[in-house]
Order: sequence, then C-alpha cells, then structure tokens
Amino acid sequence: MSAVVLVNAWLAAAALTLAGGWPVIGWLARAGAVQTVREDAPARHAAKAGTPTMGGVLIVGAALAAAVGVAALSGHLTADLLVAAAVILLFAGVGGVDDALAIARGRNLGLRAREKLALQVPAALLLGLYVMGRPHLGSALVVPGAPWRIDLGWAYPPFAALFLVGMANAVNLTDGLDGLAAGSVAVTAGTLAALAARAGAVPVGIASAATSGAALGFLWYNAHPARVFMGDAGSQALGAALAVVGILAKRELVTLIVGGLFVIEALSVVLQVVYFRLTGGGRLFRMSPIHHHCELSGWTETQTVVRFWVCGALLAALRGAGAVRDDVARRLRGRSIHVVGLSGTEGSTVVEFLLGCGLTTITAHDLQTRETFAEAFRRSHAWMSPAEAEGALARLLAAPITIRFRDRYLEGIDRADVIYAGQAWFRHPENEPVRRARDAGVPLSSMTALFFETVPCPILGVTGTNGKFTVAHLAAAMLEASGRRTFVSGNDRTHVPILYRLDEVTPDAILVLEISNRQLVGLPYSPSIAVITNITPHHLDDHGTFAAYVEAKRTILRHQGPQGWAILNGDDPTTRALAAVAPGRCLLWSRVEPLAEGACIVDGWITLRVGGREERVCEASLAVPGAHMLENALAAALASRVAGADPGAIARVLREFRGFPHRLSLVATSGGVRYYDDSLATNPAAAAAAIRAFDRPLVLLAGGHRRNATAADFRPVAEALRGRPVRAVCLFGAMAPLLAEAIARAGEIAAPVLQCGTLDEAVRVAHARAQPGDAVTLSPACESFDQFRDYRHRAERYRELVAAVCGAAPASPAAGAEAPSGAVGDRPSDRFPWS
Repeated sequence: MSAVVLVNAWLAAAALTLAGGWPVIGWLARAGAVQTVREDAPARHAAKAGTPTMGGVLIVGAALAAAVGVAALSGHLTADLLVAAAVILLFAGVGGVDDALAIARGRNLGLRAREKLALQVPAALLLGLYVMGRPHLGSALVVPGAPWRIDLGWAYPPFAALFLVGMANAVNLTDGLDGLAAGSVAVTAGTLAALAARAGAVPVGIASAATSGAALGFLWYNAHPARVFMGDAGSQALGAALAVVGILAKRELVTLIVGGLFVIEALSVVLQVVYFRLTGGGRLFRMSPIHHHCELSGWTETQTVVRFWVCGALLAALRGAGAVRDDVARRLRGRSIHVVGLSGTEGSTVVEFLLGCGLTTITAHDLQTRETFAEAFRRSHAWMSPAEAEGALARLLAAPITIRFRDRYLEGIDRADVIYAGQAWFRHPENEPVRRARDAGVPLSSMTALFFETVPCPILGVTGTNGKFTVAHLAAAMLEASGRRTFVSGNDRTHVPILYRLDEVTPDAILVLEISNRQLVGLPYSPSIAVITNITPHHLDDHGTFAAYVEAKRTILRHQGPQGWAILNGDDPTTRALAAVAPGRCLLWSRVEPLAEGACIVDGWITLRVGGREERVCEASLAVPGAHMLENALAAALASRVAGADPGAIARVLREFRGFPHRLSLVATSGGVRYYDDSLATNPAAAAAAIRAFDRPLVLLAGGHRRNATAADFRPVAEALRGRPVRAVCLFGAMAPLLAEAIARAGEIAAPVLQCGTLDEAVRVAHARAQPGDAVTLSPACESFDQFRDYRHRAERYRELVAAVCGAAPASPAAGAEAPSGAVGDRPSDRFPWS
C-alpha cells in the first residue's frame, strides 16, 4: 500500500511541475527575476545571463501540494510530514530572499553566509529538539553496516543543525550546471522515499517522493539549454528536503551515502579553500565546486551533467540495493548466532541467508544424526527440485560454520548472542535449553522475523484457524491480475521462502504472507495489512488455552501503526472482538449481514464498500461451493482491494477459481462415486464446513490426532452431520472413540458410525458402503501425527488407497485441484491456474 501512495505523490508532483512550468517561467521573466553569472565562471556560461531564475518556487509549490494532498487522502498526514513541510518552506524562503537580493543588486551576491546561518541554524536546532522529543525518533543514529547505534543525547540538535544546513548548502553548490542539481535530487529523493517507507516513515517518504517527482518535472525546463534556473529558492529547499527526510526517517548517515554526490561537491569546495590557505594561493582544482573543474578539463556541460548523474545514481544504488540486508548484517556481525533445525526449511533458509550476508559466526543444530541428515533435509524441502536440494545440501555441509548433530545437539546454546528457531521448536522436549536461553534474555528470532526485517515492500499477512491458505492465494492472484508485482510465501514446506527471492522483490511489489499461529508466537512485527479469517479452538496443545491461542493470533495486529489495516471476519464473534483492540484502521466482512463499510453480500453479489464507494464485484454463486468458500472470497476481495487490486481483476479470479489440492479436491470417480481429498481439514470447524458443502449422500472419513481433546471438541462435526444425507461415517486413528461419542450425543444421525482403526481400513469400508451418486471425503477434523508425518503424507496415502480400490493410478495433488462438482451449485470444474 505504501508503494502505491509514494508513486501517487511522485506522479502528482511531476504533473503539477510540468503543468505549471511555462506560466511560472513567463511570470518570472515579466518580474525581472533573471540570472546573473559569476565573473570567474567558464566563459560559455556567459550566455546564460538573463535566463529566468527562482524556479524553485515551482518545485517547492508542486512538491508540497502533492505531498500534503496525497498524504491527506491516504490517511498519512502526520505531524512529521507537516514539520518536514515547514522546514522545506523556511529554507525555500531563505533561498528566495537570497535570490531577490542578488537580482536587485544585479550581481551574483545575495545574503551573506552569516545572515543565512542566522536564519537556518535556529530552525535546524528546533527540528533536532522535535526529533529528540518524539518516542518513535529519538537522538540515536543508525550506523550503516555496523552492529550498533550511536546515541548522541543532547548533542543531537547540533548534529541535526550541521546535517540540515550542510545538505541544503551542498545542493546549492551543486546547482551550477543545467539540470545537474534537479536530476541528481530526483534520483536521491526517490531512493530516500523507498528507504523511509521501508523504515516505517511513510509520511516523510511521501514528501521525499513528491520532491523527486517535482525535481524530475522541473528537469523538463531546466535541461540544457535551460529555460529556467531553480535559484537558491529551489536548491536550498531541495537540500533541506533530503536532510529532513533522513532525519525524520532516522536514516541520517544513510542519507550521506545516498546523497554522496552532494557531499563530494561540498567537500571539493572545502578542500579547495583549505588548500588555498595552506599554500598561500595554490589551487587543488582548477575551479570548485568540482563540476566546474571537470568543465575546465575539457568535458562539455552535457557530458559533465550526465556523468555526475551516473555517479549520483551509483551512490544511491549502493545503499538502495544493499538496504534489505544491511540492517540484519549490521546487527549480527561478530555475534554468536545459533540456528536450531538445520534440516528443516526454516533452519536451512536462515543459514543460507546469513551466509549470503557474509556472516559465518554460525552454529547450526539438528536432531538428525550425520547419517540421517541428508534424507531428512530432502523430505522437508519439497519445494526444491532434486538437483536444487542436492546443491543446497552441498552448500550447507561445506559452509564455514559449525554444525552440531544429535550427539552434540544444542551444545553451547547458552553462549549464543541470538537464536533462530523454527516455528515448532517448542514441541520438542529436547529444545528445553532453547527455552532456558530465551528466558535468560537471549534474543529468539525466526525466519518469519527475517521476512519482515528484509523485504522492502508492503506485506499483506493472513492468519486464522481455517481458510488462511485459500485467502492468501486468492488475494495474491487478485493483486497479480491487477498488474501488481506479487510474491507469496507461507508456513509449510510447499512454499519457497521469500528470502531466496529477495533480490527480485522491489519496493513497488507486495508480499502476501500466510502466517500460522506458531509463526506468530513472539513475532515483534505485524504486516501493514493483516487478515484474520476466523478463530476457533485449535492447537491447544501448543498454547494451553483458547485464550492464549487467541492472543497468539492477535499478534498479527499488535504491532501495526495507525496506518495499518485489520481485515476481520465480522461473522465470527472472537475475531470481530479484536476490532476493539486493533491499533490501526479496521474493516469487517460478513456473509450474513449487510455492512456500511467492508465486504458483504448485496442482492446476491459480493460487494465492497470502502471509503464511501460501493463496488459490486461478482455474483456470490461461486464454482467452489460452501459458505466457507464465500467467506474466503469476501476476505480476499476486501484485503486485495485495500492493497490496490482492481475490482475487475478480483471478479475474474473469483469466477475462475476451482480450489486447491487437499482442500476438497476431487481425486477419483469410480462407479458413480466421487472421492475427495480434504486432508487439510485438520480441525473440527474445517471438517464441518466441508460436510455442509455437499448436498449428495456423503461417506465421511474422519479421525487422527488432537492433543487433550474431548468429545465436546468435535461437536461442530456432529452438528454438521445432522440433517445431512449421510451414507456412513468411517472413523480412524486415536480420536475415533471421541468422534463417535460426539456424534452419538448429537442424535438425529441415522447413518452407521463405523470405527475402522486405520485409514487403510476406513477407505476399504467407505468404498464398500458408497453407492452411485455418493461422495466420499477425507475431512479428518484432526491433525495427522498419530499415523502420518503431516497432512500431505496422509493425503498421499489416501490417494494411493483410493486408486487401489478404484483400480486406477493415484491422482497427483495438482491434478486434483478441482471443486466438488457433486456439491451445492454443481458446476463444471477446471484447474485453478494459480495453484
């Protein structure tokens, strides 16, 4: 979302500058605001005398109008932005007085240096005091590439004054050739806008983006041969803009790198003066600033300007390209880093990323032995091709790090400076030393935290008990169909972790992130757009109580700022209650009631009502049946629209969607019976939603593992079965007795409830019981850990068993990504193209 706002500010400022150019130039010429040329300037500059000057009024007016307007419309008009605007205006005013005096005197002599400083320094000191007093800013400096911050304390206001006044005058010194300052500022301010937004300072990022756009628009008139000069009114204001963005984004020292061209120009003047005084009249350069030295050395004006632009762009890119990794590398350099679970996707990804940052003080731990490590690694990296997995294995085993296998597992963890652990680390009793280290104050981080620390674009995060995978992928498809560069990452071994694609992610992109409850535990970050699909009792073995589970889910909202978006299920009381504690803006969706703001069903249409506008997206009759699918569609449509998706693209995606593997996907048809794989229905609410999706006679396969469960936990399944055309219920696994008890308590279920022991037996019984026209679905209502590694392993075995009883080859998960066409709203099914 921030990228869209920055682009809007940039475009608005550029358009205003282009539109106002000729009128302002004409006004300046009629007012006699024309340029005088230094007597010691290169001879060819004499032709520039009489060109209108003070064009900075155009740049500053367009930039501030665009910044304030876009910020107000997008909800980013904050005190920081208004302070930035005030500082820019003040420096523009000082520069304007300087220009006016020079024009009145008919020579290139305006305010004296001490007169300028008397006006500029007090304002800069006040800005430093303002920053010190703001909790989100403060007096510390971030040191690029180093693992520390420097807190200046009361020395910060003088530093801010030196930084601000110095940068303003550095840009002023650079403004000596046609287009040199304007083009250089456009590049530098654009880079700072992205860095500010990434640092969370979106409002001042808007100001920087508008400055970049206005400078580039001004270049249309200022390119050689210039039709107008910016004058001190422009150069002083533009330099102040760069500095104030660096200060309010807490990227002061980074600004010196990104704006390195201006620093070099200012240093050339300082060195020339010092050398002149030390040598009694000698010159280090033929003329300073250094761009005049280049001219006098034989470069044409155009060559000098273009080559300086290139140098400025390279300096800006030096910081911009490395920004996504620098903060992590700076914080961790020289520290003892321990990574738990090297054979898993999360552990290996973290290690490879840190190695790519040049960090080698890493100790990686794994519960596998040296002999079993490779096979465990291959199993947990299903998203890699065999060749990729072998390459990753070879890199890890040859890396200059320490690896502790099972015989020395967690040795030295108590001496760690930071620990990276996988999301399920606390499930293993062997990891008690990790818990002790964390409780003793050792920072505990994760791959998910690294996502938030390194990705330069906005994040749309989705969590919830059920539906988060579908909502995340639907929202991503909607954004991609709208032309937005979109990346998706998730919480299981089928996703490519975004750290492997970090070099592809640009600030204008968006990352859609599926986030599990385990990933949220202890996570100190929240996405700018956070979706909670629903919250029902689940994973209580991880959290102990339902209240603790809700708190874990609330983490996705906890760290949002006032500009964040919470997209919540208005039909789920637990989720809806979180709207009261959401720190940012909140929108609800509802399948059952109309909403003045949010997403709902109006006259049979999925309808979005956001910002006072109503948009009817598409008919609510979707190819994938069931109330749960409609809820997923509402959530994805609302979230993607807030993120900038086009309503037409949202509609196309919903009309074409046919479901995902392991989510009510058709795997076989035999003898008129349809077999569905819904192995991802790992809790009672998900299984109940699947049951309600069918209107034909149903044979249900359910069971598995659910820690500390009671019969009451399975009441949603029993209630869903009541009144449905159920042929039989085949129960398997550890929870079979409790499921049977829950169904018996519910009553009104005439179908036989059969306890089969294993999934193998359940499939054979289901095949024997099913009749032509029936549906058989594996919707377990439980996790898989009593008989299988995970839900995918369970699904693979189910497909093999179905193929055996049907006398056919097992279908692949991808091929089974088809909606249950024997369910409510019977429709032809095609594979969803984004699955």
